Amino acid sequence: MAEEADKDLTAYRREEQIAQVWGVQERILVCVSATRPSTLIIRRGTRLARRVHGKCFVVFVAPPGGLSALPPEQRRLVEVDMQLARALDAETEVIEGRNIAETLVRHAREKQVTEIFLGRSGQSRWVELLHGSVINDVVRRAEGIDVHIVADR
Repeated sequence: MAEEADKDLTAYRREEQIAQVWGVQERILVCVSATRPSTLIIRRGTRLARRVHGKCFVVFVAPPGGLSALPPEQRRLVEVDMQLARALDAETEVIEGRNIAETLVRHAREKQVTEIFLGRSGQSRWVELLHGSVINDVVRRAEGIDVHIVADR
């Protein structure tokens, strides 16, 4: 029933050109990393989706060229994470984009996501100050979508 109501809402939003997310069913998007395993964040996102009878999407934002553009070790980490996500009944997708935050939030809006789960950054504070933070950029761009930062323990 919630899925049918979501479809009707999506059609109405499209007709009326409404950009803000309106969800009847919780839709959780988990973003995985290629630099370390995302096991905990995947398990938390899928567990919450089950509890609220929602949907869970697990995505990786790859550079242009997709997974093949990654070094073998990073590609293996992403593939293992996606395999776990599928085993936990999440929909998985690798999306390509130069700007991770922009690509992630655009995908979240397309999927009518109500919550985004991100893992804590492994970058030092200095690197974040000099080059910016994906997490902060997602929070800024994701107006109307809850953003959760999940501890890695």
